[in-house]
Amino acid sequence: MTPIVVQYIFSGKTQSYKIKEKEFQSAYLKRDTYDTVYIGIEGIKEDQQSDKRYHGGVDKALLISSTNYFKTYEEEFHETIDETIFSANILVNKLDESSVCVGDIYSIGSVQLQVTQPRQPCWKIGAVFSNKVSKFIKQNGATGWYVKVLQEGSIKLQDNMMLLTKKSNISIKEMTQYLESKIIDKNIFDELLDADFVAQSYKDDIKKCKIV
Repeated sequence: MTPIVVQYIFSGKTQSYKIKEKEFQSAYLKRDTYDTVYIGIEGIKEDQQSDKRYHGGVDKALLISSTNYFKTYEEEFHETIDETIFSANILVNKLDESSVCVGDIYSIGSVQLQVTQPRQPCWKIGAVFSNKVSKFIKQNGATGWYVKVLQEGSIKLQDNMMLLTKKSNISIKEMTQYLESKIIDKNIFDELLDADFVAQSYKDDIKKCKIV
């Protein structure tokens, strides 16, 4: 069985952009790369967030995404993918939003991480990269997943990512679908609200859904 390994490690700095007459700041573009990096309680020290209402903090210390989409992208657009389009801090093979569940606890190197919620892609993806990138991420559900740091430490390229504990069977893909459809089953709604490992920002968002 092919192991799950860390294939890329990134951080980014806040930059200024201008689209037509609209000026904005974003740290979506993550170009700084690492072979080894220390992971603190709020992630990579050098990694910046321009709008901390939606990004960063303990519950969203790191964004992890999957290299599973590379082949699909390159076949669709007939060009080599820019690995930074997902704005992930860590890119791993094999795992994706269908196989990762909220509450999952993983180890990477000496670090332990717990999945807290999906990332919700916004308009800045298209502004920083292109509309085709934004559509690709949305259509393929390539949101990535946020994690909190349970145990600080160092990670390096090619470290194994190993599942230690499962806390639920609710996948990141399903969590995104609830937000998009604005509909959620009452039992799942109650389970997510009661779970201490689900980020508060996600709980606030699903309260806007229709409960059935």
